[in-house]
Amino acid sequence: MRETNGAIVAGFSPLIAAALISAAGGSTWGAALFLAACCLSPVLAVLLMRSRQYA
Repeated sequence: MRETNGAIVAGFSPLIAAALISAAGGSTWGAALFLAACCLSPVLAVLLMRSRQYA
């Protein structure tokens, strides 16, 4: 059950990246920023968890 969310979200990542590249006229900056945001979201979640642990 835990992996279902990852499969659903990760499954749409190539479609989103392709749409961003298409919308940007072939430039890959949009897809790169999207993937960077996907990589930074778990870091943010861990930082928020750590700050609430000692509150």
